[in-house]
Amino acid sequence: MTTEIILIWSALIIGGYLLGSIMFCRLICLAFFNTDICEVSKDGNPGAANAFWYCGKLAGALGLFCDLLKGFLPVFVAINFLDYQTIPFILTMLAPVLGHAFSIFHHF
Repeated sequence: MTTEIILIWSALIIGGYLLGSIMFCRLICLAFFNTDICEVSKDGNPGAANAFWYCGKLAGALGLFCDLLKGFLPVFVAINFLDYQTIPFILTMLAPVLGHAFSIFHHF
């Protein structure tokens, strides 16, 4: 593996984790509905179910779409531009999931 390829894989893995760490449903509800779904919900979850419940269909659908997209983008780039039959590809697929589950922006 060349240095350039290692840097690209590293960017995809780190970027995937950071992108996965963004809680889009919470941000959308805060930005457009002035509602912190973590504070108003019983379970404190910043996910799509609470966005649907407390802010409506539009916020929930948009948040769900963004959550799906954050897992799709790094994998799409890797499949289309790199050799995806390698160990770094597994890490690229895993990074957004770990970011979502253990968000650096949401106190892990």
